[in-house]
Amino acid sequence: MLIGTTNLNTTLNLTYVLTDVVETLLLDMRSEMKKQGYDLRYDAKHNFNTAIAAIRRLKQDVDKTQLSTQENFGNDSDCLLAFIKLLIDRCGDDDKEEVAEKLAKCGMVVVQDETFYVEPKKEDQVS
Repeated sequence: MLIGTTNLNTTLNLTYVLTDVVETLLLDMRSEMKKQGYDLRYDAKHNFNTAIAAIRRLKQDVDKTQLSTQENFGNDSDCLLAFIKLLIDRCGDDDKEEVAEKLAKCGMVVVQDETFYVEPKKEDQVS
């Protein structure tokens, strides 16, 4: 992410991260639809392709940044996506373990399995 704590930097960072999450969700949806034998109607497919093209144009700015900045955006996007999936999938069993593993990489731990509750990971204290 960009260094600094200004509102502009925060908004810009959030925009790029959310854009990446939306692209991933759209591509996952299309892939899952194809696996199940479905396809989008012509007008929906046109809107889908327009959205993907616009997202990729927005992400071109990130591609011009340093590699470490690109990795930070990617990691932030993965963490946010994992968190969103946890919120959505909490009632099902499909991806709980996979989502919990991704959240652990982001510094969050799923503490309860039955009721939704996430707690930030605590650093080991060295005495």
